[in-house]
Amino acid sequence: MKKISIVVILMLLSQGCQSPQPTSEKSSFIVWKSAKLKYADMGFISANDNGVIVEIYGSGVAVMHLDISSDRICMSRLECMDKRKFNKNVLSSYYPDDILSNIFRSKEIFDGLNLKRRADGFEQRISTQGQYDILYVVTKNGTIFEDKQNSILIKVKNL
Repeated sequence: MKKISIVVILMLLSQGCQSPQPTSEKSSFIVWKSAKLKYADMGFISANDNGVIVEIYGSGVAVMHLDISSDRICMSRLECMDKRKFNKNVLSSYYPDDILSNIFRSKEIFDGLNLKRRADGFEQRISTQGQYDILYVVTKNGTIFEDKQNSILIKVKNL
């Protein structure tokens, strides 16, 4: 009886240490062009209730790892930052905190502002002079986020 109790306790403890399994995983061709980052290669996007993980590979080696949690963003070669600081330093300080998570989840940005449904997805055109000029398109084939004002392009082509 004592041995069974120990085994049950060990099983419960080992389950508590596992990270949550992704609810969605997809392989994609990912392009990220901005003033500070430039990547274009095959990658994987994994998402669960706790966040999103994006990995881009070059020649079979991970060249970029992005971990977006509910309150911060960690990226290889950069320190972990809260979302507001990450947007300010890497994207644009005018963006809402969850924009990057929403882009990689193919969800609406800016609370669905200017949302137009399409047969195969949706698009948003969002512009504020001097801050951003965004075209955001989500289809079954992928996601395109382009901000001409800030020279940012993020494309995800689903494979």
